[in-house]
Amino acid sequence: MARPSKKPLSVFVVDDSPSTIEVIRHDLESKLGCIVQGFGSAEECLRNLDEKPDLILCDYMLDGYYTRKMNGDQMLYHLRKNYPHLPVIMYSAHQGSDLVSHLMKLGATDFVPKEQDYVNRLRTKVKHEFLHMKEHYREKSVERVLLIACVCFIGSIFLLRLLVPDWFPYIMIFAFACCAVWLFVGKSASGRDDSKT
Repeated sequence: MARPSKKPLSVFVVDDSPSTIEVIRHDLESKLGCIVQGFGSAEECLRNLDEKPDLILCDYMLDGYYTRKMNGDQMLYHLRKNYPHLPVIMYSAHQGSDLVSHLMKLGATDFVPKEQDYVNRLRTKVKHEFLHMKEHYREKSVERVLLIACVCFIGSIFLLRLLVPDWFPYIMIFAFACCAVWLFVGKSASGRDDSKT
């Protein structure tokens, strides 16, 4: 989900432990400047999705096995069904390849085991997603500019054909030559950038 880079990232944290929510909230707000909202259940989180979060962090174990409430994987299934592009990072003290595979098949963006450094790892994942959103927004902005430029270019061609029909063939040759030079310079610059990496 793309958003302007100057706006803070909106993050929902879903965990049945209030202390865990506060630890994650403090870390993301103080170190990444995120706007964090915490929810003690999947149901509460789903009821607030009209606020359009940019990313959701969700614990796998939400007491779903012991109550009639939704568990983390059930919430993930609902999110993927209704919000397919919303990033959802799952975390849990329960580990193992079967659990990770299960969550990834349901559509989790990533999984972080709830170990000693899990808060730092969650922050790293959130930062990565934020950078990805900024890049996606930049690409979409470039696409819009190019589309507008193409429309203006085509419109100007038809206008020139009406105004100066005798010069139109020469104008077209000049325009295509400029496009060729622009593409060549762009590819050359891209090649230089790639060689530096």
